[in-house]
Amino acid sequence: MSSLALAALGLAGCALLTGCFKLNPEFVEDQGDGSGSSSGSPGSSTGASTGETSTRVEDGLRVLFVFDAQACQPGRVEPVVGSEDLLLGNAMCAECTDAGLHISKIEGCDPTVASRNPVDLGSGEGFTLEAWVSMSADDIGQRMLLLGDEFTLSAAPGRSVLFTYESASGGSTPMVTGTRPADPGPWHFAVVHDGATTRLFIDDVQVGSPLAQDLPPLGTRSLVIAGDPVRDWTGTVHLLAVYDRALDIDEYLVNHAAGPAARGGS
Repeated sequence: MSSLALAALGLAGCALLTGCFKLNPEFVEDQGDGSGSSSGSPGSSTGASTGETSTRVEDGLRVLFVFDAQACQPGRVEPVVGSEDLLLGNAMCAECTDAGLHISKIEGCDPTVASRNPVDLGSGEGFTLEAWVSMSADDIGQRMLLLGDEFTLSAAPGRSVLFTYESASGGSTPMVTGTRPADPGPWHFAVVHDGATTRLFIDDVQVGSPLAQDLPPLGTRSLVIAGDPVRDWTGTVHLLAVYDRALDIDEYLVNHAAGPAARGGS
């Protein structure tokens, strides 16, 4: 995994990061006592945009990273070449649609910029990786999302979903597995690691059995979409969020009930 060539995600013509392709603008710094509390109602966000940070307080949760459909300009179909906001695996392209970011192979697309979007998980032992995703019909055995070189969420044959940990020595350990619905989605998942065990939620249920795993210090990790240049994942990312702690079941269910569109502050 560590040797994969990665390409930055952005839209051609936006190399100066003028806002053509950006994170959801509803970002605020975590203020006060650091508790990250918010008085917003479920599915809403509070605070004014600073334009300089990717930390947002939403529904009482401290969010490190959010991408949703509002970050796209629908109708743009171009190779990704110059934004710091999201990343794609080598030679992947993106189409911004009303639903979100559609990942596909586009003829003539060969981005070569090697970069990564850093997500600082801090010194805590937990994190949550959450997304609303629609799958292409042929998605089997493909890496959908990566958090650093170690953590990978993959689609596998038989509608399986795997979250694996790859050690520095190259050994890969499934941390938790589950089965996704037969329809292409959108479906909601969250990988929740509390420092001792890892759980996988698909839609409104916990699937599979949690597995204890001795993990390295978390710190800063790179967030990558479709990070396998050989087995390219294609589909649509409606919402992608990273939290610096494990969400509890009630928080996850609030997010699930809100849906991918409501989470964007619409």
